[in-house]
Amino acid sequence: MPNSLILTAGFVLLSVPALAQTLEKPDCSKANIESIEEKAVKMKDGRNKETATSEIATAKEMLAKGQIDDCQTALLKASVQTK
Repeated sequence: MPNSLILTAGFVLLSVPALAQTLEKPDCSKANIESIEEKAVKMKDGRNKETATSEIATAKEMLAKGQIDDCQTALLKASVQTK
């Protein structure tokens, strides 16, 4: 039994990088930020909503500064929380 648990854990660890690679960073635009923000507003209160809201604020700030890659990263984090 312990061997199957170790084997299962190994498969899970190997699949995490593959999952991360399939996520594409969204375009950093005012429209995308607003779209994700609308989803976050509809979420029930909790840690995921707090994280999404924080990342949306970061995305807005990065967009204003012209730091597009950082904005995209924040949007990706926010969008994952709203799923």
